[in-house]
Amino acid sequence: MQKYVRKRRRRIPMEENPLSELKDVMSLQPNILEQGSSGDDLLSQVLGKDRNGYARTYGKGVVPSDLWGTKSQVEIQKTIEEVKRNAQVEIKILQDRLQKEMEVKSKEQLEAFKSELLGGFNSVLTQIRQCFPEIVIPDLFSIPNPNDVQGDPRSSASNHLTDVDPNKHTKR
Repeated sequence: MQKYVRKRRRRIPMEENPLSELKDVMSLQPNILEQGSSGDDLLSQVLGKDRNGYARTYGKGVVPSDLWGTKSQVEIQKTIEEVKRNAQVEIKILQDRLQKEMEVKSKEQLEAFKSELLGGFNSVLTQIRQCFPEIVIPDLFSIPNPNDVQGDPRSSASNHLTDVDPNKHTKR
């Protein structure tokens, strides 16, 4: 803080050394600036409250309503900010709910498609077995567990048909 003191126009007596008093207040409360309290609060403690319509440390002609708006504007702004925060929270909740519903619905659709597809394959295999009873078709619909390594076609166990003779199954 600069070390100059301006004379007051109203000739109201002023503390002899407001700078030393300000330093005393700061030494008594060293963490006041870290807590988010502004320097104006310290000045208000040392120099007293501002006069009505006067904004200390901002120079001549600056009034509080220029800096912060009128009380009604400040209240309206606070209300707007609160409504925005509430709306953002509500939007987040709705997005999460919609995401969960979409995941459930897509899983249901996938299961329905899978069962329909398996049903179609099963009917085709049944028709092939009826038309060509001599062809041995293994049961392809015993779907293995994805965590089961034994049923994995990439495993070392062979699940190839070895006894199939191509000439035996052709029509003549």
